[in-house]
Formats: sequence, C-alpha cells, structure tokens
Amino acid sequence: MLREAAARAEADRLRGRMEGLAQELARAGEHASRLAIAWEEVMRVLEEAASAELPGEPAKEPRPDSPADFTRRAAFAGNYVRLASKRR
Repeated sequence: MLREAAARAEADRLRGRMEGLAQELARAGEHASRLAIAWEEVMRVLEEAASAELPGEPAKEPRPDSPADFTRRAAFAGNYVRLASKRR
C-alpha cells in the first residue's frame, strides 16, 4: 500500500513536470516562429535594398549570396536573437 501511494505520488509529480515542459515547449515554438518571421522580413528588406535602382543607373540583377554576405547576415541574426532574449 505504501509503495502504491509513493508510485502514485511520483506519477502525479511527473505529470505536473510534463505539463510545465509542454508549456515551455509551446513558448519556445512561438518564439522560434516569431524569429523566423522576423528573419524573412529582414531578408526581404535587404533584398529590396540590394536591388534598388539608383538614379541614373540601370537596375541591378540580384546577385547570388556570397560567403561575406552570409556571414554578415548570420552575425545580424545572432545579434537579433541576443536582443530578443534580453527583452524577456
């Protein structure tokens, strides 16, 4: 009887922990979704700026991503993530 009560108490404790982890997972998923949306918006703005036509110059073709461009964008994303996490 004592073992059964201990087992039930442990099961209840684990259920509570699972609920907490499920909520934490949902929050992390929402945060990841917001970051993905922000990343897409940043990329859209950068692409528009890169392909913007300057007065007196012909329109430029979008160039393929260079390693330097990728590094710059990755650094920007890292800074964004750090800033976003500080706001919480």
